Amino acid sequence: MAKATIYSIAKEAGLSPATVSKVLNKQGSVSDATTAKVLAIVKATNYKPQQRKQLVQTIGIVVFKVNNKPFCDAFMGALMSGVCNEAFQQGRTITFINPDVVENFTPEELHCYCLNNGIAGLLLSNVSASHKFTNIALQSGVPFCMTADFFERTDLASVGTDNYDSTLELLDYMICLGHKQIAFLGLVTEQIESHRERFRAYKDILEKHNITLRNELIVNLTDAEISTIRNELIILMSSKV
Repeated sequence: MAKATIYSIAKEAGLSPATVSKVLNKQGSVSDATTAKVLAIVKATNYKPQQRKQLVQTIGIVVFKVNNKPFCDAFMGALMSGVCNEAFQQGRTITFINPDVVENFTPEELHCYCLNNGIAGLLLSNVSASHKFTNIALQSGVPFCMTADFFERTDLASVGTDNYDSTLELLDYMICLGHKQIAFLGLVTEQIESHRERFRAYKDILEKHNITLRNELIVNLTDAEISTIRNELIILMSSKV
């Protein structure tokens, strides 16, 4: 099969090469229908812009916002620092991509965006397996990995901590030391799967040791700011629980 070019795409779409170029470079005024037709052909023919051929070494990092912040806590900052260090050691460049830009892309648009920007693959953080962008990334054909959490779906590559088992082991040890009043502090957000898994472990270990779950010992944090955690701990420790 002949290698796709801007001219072969234009011929198949029944358009001029100039129009195809406008679509690929997001320049000029092109209708949504025409754009969709061109992007579908680009993806189907695995077209790669020649001028970008030597640049496809970049890893695109998409950190979705929690409470309108891309780096919602110290952990995320440390995680991204580690990612950067490893990428640089491997001779890769990285680019942070605004989730607001790509979140509503079609799979074809995401595919072409990565091609046009020399992006070899994506790292996604602060996003759940059920998020719409996860399926967009899957359908786009762009390699990607979810960071910070493991997911049960076999079609998703992910790197993260085992939040359930690690929390279960820690709490089991604390209870064996004689501690019975153990509070749980966690973020209230469906996006953070780690907090859901830790809370599930918290409930399970209390049940295992026949300890009553007390709502007054469960603290729902509005965010992960140090000041918020400090204030909630002060309130908790000063209350009669």
